[in-house]
Amino acid sequence: MLSSKLVKWAGAANIAAGLMTAVFWFIHPNPQLNDLAARTTGRWTFVYGMFVFVLILTLFALVGILAKQLDKAKALGIIGYILGSIGTAIFIGAGTFDGFVSPILAGNPLTQSLLDAKGPLLTHLSPLFILGGLCFALGYILLGISIMRAKVLPKYAGLLLILSGPILGLSPLMPAVARTYGSLVFGLTNVWIGYAMWTEKDQAAVTG
Repeated sequence: MLSSKLVKWAGAANIAAGLMTAVFWFIHPNPQLNDLAARTTGRWTFVYGMFVFVLILTLFALVGILAKQLDKAKALGIIGYILGSIGTAIFIGAGTFDGFVSPILAGNPLTQSLLDAKGPLLTHLSPLFILGGLCFALGYILLGISIMRAKVLPKYAGLLLILSGPILGLSPLMPAVARTYGSLVFGLTNVWIGYAMWTEKDQAAVTG
């Protein structure tokens, strides 16, 4: 009973996180990430506050995905869950920095240079954020494969995670259009998975 409730509410969390992920780059004040002044706006802080909230929901959703298909996903699903969770947790740090620290630095001419990609601050933080991106990308690839193999959650949702997860994980390296539509696909895919969890549909039973 507890596991069933966990999966159900994790599904609801995944639906909410997916919807916000889908629209993230559409409401972002500077999808190209090339305007320092955009960081000082209230909209920037709101968007990244939403981003951090999405990631917290995602950590809960990942627990539910693991619980839903644990018996059939086996080691691959567990490894995907661990890597995806590590990447998501590191992204919480990155999102907090982008949303609440970088606006302060961007608003002061004396500290703007700290936001230079080759500056002393980001030079030290970037390896951690890159690690998070790689864990996120690989985690969702493995999670997608495990979903396709287990056939407990929608099979083709697993395929879409394989395709879109790396785009999100490596989003700073992606063109703005790839980030935007990759997030749209990833977000809607998680809505799909979340709905299957919320309604407690077993894909194997549905497909016979």
